Amino acid sequence: MKLIKTTDLDNFILIESWLSKDEIGKKELSQYQDTKQILILVNRLNRHFFLIINKSEKVGFIDLEIQAEDNAYFSFYIKSDKRGQGLGGLAVKKLIEISKGLGVRKLIGEVNPSNKNSQKVLFKEGFIEEKRDKNGYTEFCISLN
Repeated sequence: MKLIKTTDLDNFILIESWLSKDEIGKKELSQYQDTKQILILVNRLNRHFFLIINKSEKVGFIDLEIQAEDNAYFSFYIKSDKRGQGLGGLAVKKLIEISKGLGVRKLIGEVNPSNKNSQKVLFKEGFIEEKRDKNGYTEFCISLN
């Protein structure tokens, strides 16, 4: 398992195709369904976009946005046909390592309360449930100090 930083258009077209076939992904990650929108997001200086690679296969992505006070928000996605294999947990572990190297002190993932699988992954990796945000999502946080 590895995370590869990317800004390659072909990878964003691939992600758009994954989400178009995945009702849950489409609902949860609407901001990644338009290749042009993804390109705008990932070309910001504080953004780091990674493909999740497992055994030479592209299986998902992670989007990391570093904000003020060395806090960083992230989203992650595993292709629907690859879920349930522990790949989300492995990817989040790698993200924690990378985030530490980038000087992130607090890593925050916002999860829809109905997304029990993502919640399980984050709890397993040491995140704690902190609060609900203004959109009704639950923030899961881990201190990297």
